[in-house]
Amino acid sequence: MHKQIIAQPYDALVSVGVGSIESQLRTLKRKYGIVEHADDTWLGLCNTQYCEKLQRNVFYIIISDRNVDKKKYWNTITHEILHLTQAILEHKGVPFQRGKTNEPYTYLMGHIMGELFEFFEKEYNKINK
Repeated sequence: MHKQIIAQPYDALVSVGVGSIESQLRTLKRKYGIVEHADDTWLGLCNTQYCEKLQRNVFYIIISDRNVDKKKYWNTITHEILHLTQAILEHKGVPFQRGKTNEPYTYLMGHIMGELFEFFEKEYNKINK
């Protein structure tokens, strides 16, 4: 299953998928022309690729449906959302600064998690029926 959000104020299109890594990558290729290779044993994946067709950066994370343990599932989501946050902000020229509070990182990560929480919870419940 896929969901899309716009990460504001960075105007970043974020595509999120939960399911087989291979299947989710096929969907990204079909929808955006993004070609990515991954091992289906991975529990998650985050990457970016510029998409001329959409005239903006497309950011995406994929969470494997092999995450049956709820703690492992949320650990993987948090891990990939931090990668996603870093990718969006570095693309916009906002580096992580050692020894600083890095509020843009915490606000954006919180925003993304808030926008996607219900989606991830619903998908987890589907996986564990």
